[in-house]
Amino acid sequence: MRSYKPNKNIRFFKASTKYSEINWNDFNTVIDAFYDRIYNWYIEPVKELEKLSGHYAFPLMTSACLLIDCLSQYVNGSNESKKNQFINYAENNIPGFNNIFMTPIDYYFNNRITNIDNPAKVLYYAFRCGILHEARICLFGGITKFSSNELYKYYPSGYAYYDDGSDCPFIHIDPYNLINHVEQLLKNYCDRLKNNKTSDNILRINFKKKFKLSFGIEIGNE
Repeated sequence: MRSYKPNKNIRFFKASTKYSEINWNDFNTVIDAFYDRIYNWYIEPVKELEKLSGHYAFPLMTSACLLIDCLSQYVNGSNESKKNQFINYAENNIPGFNNIFMTPIDYYFNNRITNIDNPAKVLYYAFRCGILHEARICLFGGITKFSSNELYKYYPSGYAYYDDGSDCPFIHIDPYNLINHVEQLLKNYCDRLKNNKTSDNILRINFKKKFKLSFGIEIGNE
């Protein structure tokens, strides 16, 4: 696989900071720069949208899905997005997203019926893939702002139907609550990378591996 390296003197790693201005041999400095990059370019803009009165739930959900995908790759040291990796990360890190539905959703995918039985799988198929690939949400999913801190609500009927007229289960996700949770996941992840606990050594190894694949920077050897 061919890899790439940046021209450090002219390329920007984060807003107003070039690659050449970052000490890539100091791990904690790199983590701080990584956090700033993600926060300033992805989380901060949608936080500003939250303050406005328009219907901006789709950009919030798009950013949440994008960052969940990103974090799932860094945690696993993966060179690319993977379906099961995304789903497993959501199941393990988003409260309630591993809950099994009373009635699963039948989803026709890759010429076969895929059984969708929890919110993490709906997040992947209906939201992540639907929005990023087709600029829409599959009809068994929807976005709404809740009056509570809930992340999702499940409905066995009433919002969607299969083509034979039978009820299709449906879930609403609150993108405002979800992006707030993803923001905390990012912070917690960066804190763990910097904590020097031996239990998180694999997390740091995987971060360095993914970082080199993504940015052409070998942390500690630049």
